[in-house]
Amino acid sequence: MRIAVCDDMPSEVEKISAALSAYIKAHPELCFDIDEYGTAMDILNAVEKGIGYDIALLDICMPGILGTDVAGEMLSQSPDMGVIFLTASDEYAVEAFAMNAIHYLLKPFSQEQFDEAMDRAVRKMVDCDFVSLSCVDGVYRVRASEI
Repeated sequence: MRIAVCDDMPSEVEKISAALSAYIKAHPELCFDIDEYGTAMDILNAVEKGIGYDIALLDICMPGILGTDVAGEMLSQSPDMGVIFLTASDEYAVEAFAMNAIHYLLKPFSQEQFDEAMDRAVRKMVDCDFVSLSCVDGVYRVRASEI
């Protein structure tokens, strides 16, 4: 599964990455590819270049653009993507759940809360129908809905 982490605070990216590392260690049966972004524009540029994600871990309050707007753009490209918001503000919760966010974690969050959110996101991805395609440069997973 491909995961995007986006937060404008480097210390928060580190905390999220540490929580992800602990989750991955507890779930060796899963395979993750993780990309980290320090700005909303960086992640949007990656999505514009065709990089798709199964799970996005997004801060909401970032300079220039809200994480909910980032999620909306990402979901328009990958409607089955699971979005987990990690934020210090509770004022965007209704908007987040209106866009079918997997979870809304308030900072600081515990590892248990993070694991619960990741479990939901992973379940959502496992429940999607995928076709595996073997190519010269690797194996690609394509959602059946994208064919």
